[in-house]
Amino acid sequence: MVRLFTVLFVIFLITPYIVVAQQVVDVDALCIVERVVDGDTIDVLVTRVFDGKYSMLNGREVRVRFADINAPEIYTVEGKAAKDFLYGLVQGRIVYLDIDDLYVYDRYGRIVAVVYLPVNNTTLLNVNLYLVVKGYAEITDYPNEFNPTTWRLYVEKNTMTTSKPSATVKAETKTVTITHLYIITRTVEETTTKTTYTTITITKTHQIPITQRETVTMTRTITVNAQSSQSAGLGVDQVIILVLLISIGLNIALLYKVLKK
Repeated sequence: MVRLFTVLFVIFLITPYIVVAQQVVDVDALCIVERVVDGDTIDVLVTRVFDGKYSMLNGREVRVRFADINAPEIYTVEGKAAKDFLYGLVQGRIVYLDIDDLYVYDRYGRIVAVVYLPVNNTTLLNVNLYLVVKGYAEITDYPNEFNPTTWRLYVEKNTMTTSKPSATVKAETKTVTITHLYIITRTVEETTTKTTYTTITITKTHQIPITQRETVTMTRTITVNAQSSQSAGLGVDQVIILVLLISIGLNIALLYKVLKK
């Protein structure tokens, strides 16, 4: 018997390239997240304001709508998952707001902003973009000062000499690895010898007269395993004949015992 099977060889070619990014973003307020409303809305307590025109927000609790992204509605399974993910990310944490200087509020009275979460002492995470990257929201470019195509996931925080600090993505060089996947298929023939086991069941029924008025029916069942292979000396037909001969011999012996009684 010939069996065909496929062997897959995977080759990874590694190609490095260089990415250079530069961006400057403003930080308008420092807040503590008090509540996650849904996958793209939070309630925060403003603890510090860096831009004078937002001084009326200082010490207040305000609702913030993440700029230029949309999460699924809260009554959907996906919406609940987005809220849970955002809750685990920012609930009770300190965040920075880059408020939309063009309109400030949306039509529902929520502050529109890009939210930044401190990762360490020098790096901020763009939470708006992070939700998109993780699949919990999608980009929707609303009319405002922001351009989502220029966003970077991480920005570096620099302390300025002015009263309003800023967060800056400095010119940086990153090495990124691209993996190319090639699949090579090769067909190999393999010859094997298969051994077949056949089970044969023979049932013989004999009616033996004991007296003129009584008839005894005796049944004997014989089950044997017949093995056949490429190297076996007997075929299936020979095995069946041998079994029949054995059965006849056993039946004659049985008949003899009954008649002897």
